[in-house]
Amino acid sequence: MKDKKVFCRIKDLDYVNYLGFKTKDEFIRIYRENDIFVLPSINETFGLVYAGAMSQGLPVVYTKDQGFDGQFKDGIVAFSANHKCPTEIAKKINGLVANYKTLSLSCVNNSSF
Repeated sequence: MKDKKVFCRIKDLDYVNYLGFKTKDEFIRIYRENDIFVLPSINETFGLVYAGAMSQGLPVVYTKDQGFDGQFKDGIVAFSANHKCPTEIAKKINGLVANYKTLSLSCVNNSSF
């Protein structure tokens, strides 16, 4: 199983904090403890985690051409990025930070979670 191999390689890294299964209430608590949500996934149909993050005011960086892409125009609540390009992901995170108050409010106003 490919994902299990990747998990085993990264789970003990200092900068990885694997949280395991979480309930909806636990997710909401985690969202509220953070300011942005970045999920540059490889294959995504439509992740409810994006809507959950938005509902708590977290602007999002998501994978271009995957499930969440096209739900909102770039810069309204989120930015898309190429999941294979760390430089682009970092640039999009900086864009979230630079426009945080506007994006955060827009996330809450545009979410229906």
